[in-house]
Amino acid sequence: EDFELIDTQYQIQDFQIIDSEENSQINIAVVMDNSGSMSGTPLDDAKLAAEACIDHMDPATQKLAVITYSDSANVDVGLTSAQATLTSGVREIQSAGGTNISAGLRAGLETLSDVSGTHAIILLTDGQDGNPDEMDETIQKAQQAGVAIYAVGFGDVNSEYMSNIAQSTGGKFIYAANSTELSDIYITLQKYIVNNYCFEYTV
Repeated sequence: EDFELIDTQYQIQDFQIIDSEENSQINIAVVMDNSGSMSGTPLDDAKLAAEACIDHMDPATQKLAVITYSDSANVDVGLTSAQATLTSGVREIQSAGGTNISAGLRAGLETLSDVSGTHAIILLTDGQDGNPDEMDETIQKAQQAGVAIYAVGFGDVNSEYMSNIAQSTGGKFIYAANSTELSDIYITLQKYIVNNYCFEYTV
């Protein structure tokens, strides 16, 4: 009674929720910009936001990975449900270099591959993509893998560019007025990702 399904303008009367272990497992890659422009307060706030995401995860059903990118990408913490390991990895992040968003996303997609369940990426950046020519191919890889990208931007970010990344993969883009809003936004997006349901019906 909590759901209403409509397919090609017709309401679906007979449907059921498929409850399975695969559907209940949530895998999230937190892909963070750690370029030089993030140094100081922006990176500190981004790390606090990532820690808030870790604190709000359910280790029984969720796994997180922490990935940073500047000129290239680095998997700081692989996919795990160990909150202490994730928090430790986040606190060690430093800033330097440029902004290669595609590199970060590709590392996130690779980290999420070969694991069952729901897959999503929370992407953060405070600036322009230094390698925009690579983004179309990266979006295609995300679409093929069924990974939704939830993008967060603040500062000198191209909102239209980031919105396209999110919408093309079934995710959502949120612009933060400043880095202090990141914790609330991360938790909100985490709720979007976790509240996934699988329905079955006959057309």
